[in-house]
Amino acid sequence: MRVLLIEDNRKLVSALKIFFQNKGIEIISAFNRELGREKIEAEYFDVIVSDLKLPDGNGLQLLQLAVEKGVPFVVITAYGTIETAVEAIKKGAYNFIQKPVDPEYLELIIKRAYKEKQTELGYMALKELEEIEIIGKSPSFLQALEKAKRAAQTDISVLLLGETGVGKEVFARAIHLLSKRRKGPFVPINCASLPENLLESELFGYEKGAFTGAVKTKQGRIEFAKGGTLFLDEIGEMSPSLQAKLLRVLEEKKFERLGGVASIQVDIRLVTATNKDIESLTEEGKFRSDLYYRISGFPIKIPPLRERKQDIIPLAEHFLSKMARSYGGQTPLLTEKARKKLESYSWPGNVRELKNVIERAFILKRGRYITEREIVLKERKEILDISGTLKEALKRVKDRVEKEKIKQTLDAFNGDITKASKVLGISPKTLYSKMKKYGLK
Repeated sequence: MRVLLIEDNRKLVSALKIFFQNKGIEIISAFNRELGREKIEAEYFDVIVSDLKLPDGNGLQLLQLAVEKGVPFVVITAYGTIETAVEAIKKGAYNFIQKPVDPEYLELIIKRAYKEKQTELGYMALKELEEIEIIGKSPSFLQALEKAKRAAQTDISVLLLGETGVGKEVFARAIHLLSKRRKGPFVPINCASLPENLLESELFGYEKGAFTGAVKTKQGRIEFAKGGTLFLDEIGEMSPSLQAKLLRVLEEKKFERLGGVASIQVDIRLVTATNKDIESLTEEGKFRSDLYYRISGFPIKIPPLRERKQDIIPLAEHFLSKMARSYGGQTPLLTEKARKKLESYSWPGNVRELKNVIERAFILKRGRYITEREIVLKERKEILDISGTLKEALKRVKDRVEKEKIKQTLDAFNGDITKASKVLGISPKTLYSKMKKYGLK
């Protein structure tokens, strides 16, 4: 738990830091109102404790800022300023304590404020999770979700892995909603959707006059994400020069806007995602190894929809319910043949494709039921990707053949690693490694 203590009595601050150091409460101090304001704006805190009388003004003026950020605000008041403390309660302060400060009583107030806020936010988060489509009961999905919940309780960098359309951004939002930063902003950006120069200005912002067309100063996405979560989708597409700049932000927690000289402090939680084998890209020197180790502190593999057959119908029904709420009327029902058609499809486009198919079916329906006729599916033939250099094209062909051969052999021996490795002519250890590489079970 991080607590900001705004108090000019340095002896009191030192004593409280010693008292709280082994109690799971980190005390960050500010000795005046202005420094307190800077820290509230730049960092995330679970609780703020502030004296009313500070060298450069009234601590009560920081209350509104704390209320806006949703952080419990506890007032320290001296004898004779009780009326002001009561006024603070009316304006949104959680509680007040009188000087001399009893550390044990302060601990009780801080923990109570934190617990009540977590309970309130936890309920809100669960409601929001339903809206962002975290839906599924298959073991592989629940395992990934459990990892996301555990990661959310910390500030560790999370790397989301999975095919296009599996819901990596949905998982990133869930991690944000379940974290202590949930009241802060969630700022997503797709690294593959912008050319390098535009991506750099979007991430870091720029000062007026930094380049032609920069007629005014603009904040970047990193700056917008202060106190919250920055989600970088398709990070495997980021150029080496931008990778180096991002690494500095993660290591030093500061950056400069394009054309600027002043360092800007940032406190962000980073979640990244890719549909590429980023570990292989790192080994090949196409992705910085130091950045890879920074972002992959907690990798989570999100399973494709074809491995979550039992989740197809619940997801489809959820999408139908949302459509009905948006356009009015009863939620349509899926006929048995429509269900079987959905469950027998391979879903190469994953959850994103299912959502599009269901929305189209909702529009095409003629009554209360959606039949197999309204379920319009397009079976796709896998096209051999021979783009890039000859070496790159040959590697993709080799990987595709290798994956299919391993899958067929494992199927033939019902997943028996020992027998399959003998037939394939490789060791069980090598087979395990290749199964991990290709996402095979």
